[in-house]
Amino acid sequence: MITRAKWVAALGTLALAGGSSGVALAAIEHPGLGQYIVRISVTPKVVRGHGHAHITVEGHAAKPVDLAVYAASDRTCSATAEGEATHKTDPGHFLYRIAVNGRITPVHSTYLAHKKGTWYACAYLYTNANHSLAGAQASWREE
Repeated sequence: MITRAKWVAALGTLALAGGSSGVALAAIEHPGLGQYIVRISVTPKVVRGHGHAHITVEGHAAKPVDLAVYAASDRTCSATAEGEATHKTDPGHFLYRIAVNGRITPVHSTYLAHKKGTWYACAYLYTNANHSLAGAQASWREE
């Protein structure tokens, strides 16, 4: 039987492994709400000559929430959707927001980076901008 502590530790290891492979995973379980999971991936990992990065988001929401996706340059993603939208030095480039409930089938988008460097794709499940239930990030380089 897997205890809750072992499950959380295994999930942390999975998230760490996913982050190093270019696919991020985050899951948070809230009492009475169930599970919220968001995964984000970007291909290709290196974009040359102002090419396009293809961003895919999928996951699960136990109850109706919003999914917001941003692209940010030269910094990692903020802890919350509001933090991403109002970041003082570089607000995230808003890609889209949709209402989700249950399984989040893969949502695909394409982003054309406008400057060289490392870019981050950020995804958030939230009930309001200050209360993110899950978040994930993936990155690519524009050369």
